Amino acid sequence: MTTDIEDLIKDIGNADRVPDAALGALMPYAAELAPRLEALARRRMEGDWLYSTEDNLLFYGLFVLASARERRFWPIWLEMLNVSDDGLEGLFGDGVIMSVRAITLGLVGSDVEVVADLSSSIDLASDVRAGLVEALARLTCEGKYPRENFVALIDRLATLEGTDNDDRCKWCVEEAIVLGGIGERAHLLDSLWRTDAFSIWNDADKAEARERLAAAAANPTDLTRFDEDGIVAPTAPADALRWLRNIQQHDPDSDRIAGLTWREREWLAGILQKTESPDEAMSFEELDGFFHALVIGPDTPMPSEYLREIWGEGPVFDNVAHAREVMGLMQRHWNAIAKRAAANAPPVMWLEPSEEDPPGTRWACGFARGVGLRSQSWYALAADEAAIMALDCIQELESGEIESWERSEFLRMLGDHFTTLAEYWREQRSPRARLSARKVGRNEQCPCGSGKKWKKCCGAAPPPIMH
Repeated sequence: MTTDIEDLIKDIGNADRVPDAALGALMPYAAELAPRLEALARRRMEGDWLYSTEDNLLFYGLFVLASARERRFWPIWLEMLNVSDDGLEGLFGDGVIMSVRAITLGLVGSDVEVVADLSSSIDLASDVRAGLVEALARLTCEGKYPRENFVALIDRLATLEGTDNDDRCKWCVEEAIVLGGIGERAHLLDSLWRTDAFSIWNDADKAEARERLAAAAANPTDLTRFDEDGIVAPTAPADALRWLRNIQQHDPDSDRIAGLTWREREWLAGILQKTESPDEAMSFEELDGFFHALVIGPDTPMPSEYLREIWGEGPVFDNVAHAREVMGLMQRHWNAIAKRAAANAPPVMWLEPSEEDPPGTRWACGFARGVGLRSQSWYALAADEAAIMALDCIQELESGEIESWERSEFLRMLGDHFTTLAEYWREQRSPRARLSARKVGRNEQCPCGSGKKWKKCCGAAPPPIMH
């Protein structure tokens, strides 16, 4: 391995944005990169923690291998799809579906039947299944997989129960029918739409799906619809990472107040769940709400106090360097929140979609835990009507009982409520102006209202007398 390749690997490992140039330059060395990625992948599948630079290399390197058609990595990729206990969410974040379909299309070669078999596995993570089925829909329309087999897969998925998310499986079936142009299964759409999984769909959504199905069924070999949706084998890593560039383009941390990058947040979120007691550890969304409460609160607790709230029984780090990296990222996130608050800049809350909880629930739960660390001091809000109302509205988000329209309104006003609380505590912490009064002359009328001169009234009394 040459120094040039080492430099490229270092650039990718340390990248805080999509490193297009380095990824393109690394493609000719895909065969030499593959063993490194295999070692990292196996460590990850065995539950070992990867450093953020290693995590970055594995993440970006997979797109290099897919673009270079490094098919010798295909067996390891299949293991990653099937074995990863987090459904690859810790690696790809919100981009699991897009990543799985792109990397699969780049590496699959002629082993398409394995993709179909894996897609119908009951133990497969829902987003991984969705990515594989979208890839398989394209392979079917390319003539690389028998259409009748794809229809049979749709029938199996339509009756599959006990998955990690049965509703998501129904969405997967709906998309497979529409994207694949499977007109003979159009009747399944109506039955799917009557389930709770599609309760939020309206007539316009259903009409659009029918139009897409009709267009695909009329010309199933026209791959334009796949190309437009990014369901394509990448020829360059940049092609498969457009979704990530869109995230980074709208990332609020790209402003003058530096915080964690998207990749760093995903890495830290994965670390939070790889503890001795993951059910007790906070999610990243809870951590964000927790830090927001601590940053603006009556006083700043020491890390030794609040870390117990974050980790539960605590993480087990590989070594001191690993612990420093994790703590460093947490400190940077704290500092970004503090800088925004100090600059009176609009707060940025990380409200992530969750299959278990309504939007904002985890953030509000984390904020409440931060308040709870100084509950006695927070009782002072009762004297300020606006502040207590703001806190009440945030705490309402913890409840799973509020109506969806109420939750939407609370979420819309969340930034304003946080700002109200930040201003309240800023005012409480600011030094009060010294009391001063005009000096009263000895022969002037006493300001107490007695009608007497100062020297015959309060001025004759021993101090301290105040009017």
